[in-house]
Amino acid sequence: MPILPQTSPEDALTELREGGYEPLEPYPGRVRDPWRVRCVTCGVEKRLMLNNLRSGQRNLRSGQRCSHASLSAERAVVLADENGLLPLEPYPGFKSRPWKLQCAVCGKNYSLRIRDLRQCTCVQKARAAEAELRAAGYEPLVPYPGTARKPWMSRCITCQQERRPSINTIRAGRRCLHQTPDQMATSSR
Repeated sequence: MPILPQTSPEDALTELREGGYEPLEPYPGRVRDPWRVRCVTCGVEKRLMLNNLRSGQRNLRSGQRCSHASLSAERAVVLADENGLLPLEPYPGFKSRPWKLQCAVCGKNYSLRIRDLRQCTCVQKARAAEAELRAAGYEPLVPYPGTARKPWMSRCITCQQERRPSINTIRAGRRCLHQTPDQMATSSR
């Protein structure tokens, strides 16, 4: 059996980082020895052999190339928060396992996989309504009231007066008359 040249720890570290990993322990000294590492993309920890990383094997069973099937608990909580969801249990650790979550707005419970995360319909409606309100020339002062019929405390961006339009009145085409306090005082005389 031919004797292969040794790989220096510096070269091994460079190859490991180019492969998308950070070491969790010093280089074991041989390319065929398992090395504890962390994927820089998804944060999953695994043991791999530098030899297999070099050959580009995609053997997911032994974990040589990361499939990014795992996600760190911290990143999962951030993703849930971005979608307006609160965790009801710790993150299960895998994208394929359902995770119990609750909408932060309406309290509806969900059991979703990370890849299926989405906003609750109430959050989607609130964002769409806010976009409609802003397009009509208003700045919301309070959160969406939950229905298109209810008045929504907001400020007209043209005259800076507080108004209470509903989404239904905006859809009907009614807008602020842009009267300043001075104009309102003279028109009431």
